[in-house]
Amino acid sequence: MRDNVYKTNDPEVLLRLKRQEADALLDVLRSINQSHLKPQHIFKIARNALLAQCNVRKMKFVYRTDEGYKTGVRMGFSNMQKEDYVEFPKKLGVQKVTETTFPRMYEQGVEWVVPVNYKNEVRAWFLIADFAETEAELKNDLIFIETIGNVVSAAVENRGLIREMVQQESLKRELEVAEVIQRQLLPTDFSAIVGAEIHALNTAHHKIGGDYYDVISRGEKGFFICIADVAGKGIAAALLMANLQANLRALILSENDLAELIEKLHKTIYNVTQGDKFVTVFLAHIRTPDGEIDYINAGHNPPLLFSKGEMQELTLGTIPLGIIDLPGIESGTVAFHPGDFMFLYTDGLVEQHNEKGEMIAEDYVFGALKGMLDESPKTVLENMDKLYRDFAGNADADDDVTMMTVKFSS
Repeated sequence: MRDNVYKTNDPEVLLRLKRQEADALLDVLRSINQSHLKPQHIFKIARNALLAQCNVRKMKFVYRTDEGYKTGVRMGFSNMQKEDYVEFPKKLGVQKVTETTFPRMYEQGVEWVVPVNYKNEVRAWFLIADFAETEAELKNDLIFIETIGNVVSAAVENRGLIREMVQQESLKRELEVAEVIQRQLLPTDFSAIVGAEIHALNTAHHKIGGDYYDVISRGEKGFFICIADVAGKGIAAALLMANLQANLRALILSENDLAELIEKLHKTIYNVTQGDKFVTVFLAHIRTPDGEIDYINAGHNPPLLFSKGEMQELTLGTIPLGIIDLPGIESGTVAFHPGDFMFLYTDGLVEQHNEKGEMIAEDYVFGALKGMLDESPKTVLENMDKLYRDFAGNADADDDVTMMTVKFSS
């Protein structure tokens, strides 16, 4: 009972009381400022503070989330029904509960409802009864209760933000690991390839992407080269890309027929995605001793072969893999000569927009490429990357971009 304290006009006594309240509030702040605390622990700290400082014998703290209303503290009151929440005031300001203003709360014995402010919005309420015995005590306690409510509400909201930040940081680290793994899956050293100089560049729209390329040596017999684009972006596309690579490399060990390879890849992709995603694929067997390229284009942007000053698009093949049964597979064979140049790419290169919303033109890209053919494959790749970035300017990347340059030496 604090009646004698609140009736005094002694400045020292009143100052001591305010210091006591300030210390109590500071204890609450110190206690809840621990990142490991769960909301229920925060509510208990608030309950104990109100019980000790204001001698509140009946209290309930209700807060609103995206999932609905939740009870943080309940002492001396019964559970509420859904329809009870309709009465909760949406405006700030402590309100006395009467039979007229809040009939449902009144029926449960609530004396005061204290809306709690968080970012200028009411998202929580303290329902209280049986605490103050004088008017002065009542006014002072209501201010303290409202302050505690604001502190608790902010703490709970921030715990949600902290939890979200932790989850985001965890996801960020997982994506960074996935990015490293994906980079390791894409080959960068092509020195073992006989009869050609090869370079490749992959730029993911996000940290990880759905573009894929590979070069698989067959020693003196030549090599396989593949470039693919998984529909979509992010983790799902990256997982499908990794699955594609693993299956392609396994199949090439036992299967040399391109049509059979493509058919088996299609079935594998379909079994994984059930038709929800598709993959465009260009797969070629470069037979360096024979000077010929056997290839199948499954819906991919046609690679370009520059031979004796002429540009040829490698278009023969079938539809993208993983959607429906392949209607038929047509393979192509073209000859190449020492000094001929081959350029492979994904659609991110020719579908990029600039800051004005204009899309880069294929004629512009291919025309620029023709003027670079006297350069080394590495220089051509660097120049094409610069051309792409200069056109995009400050515009965001629309898609993953992969480019490969091949110059035949025999």
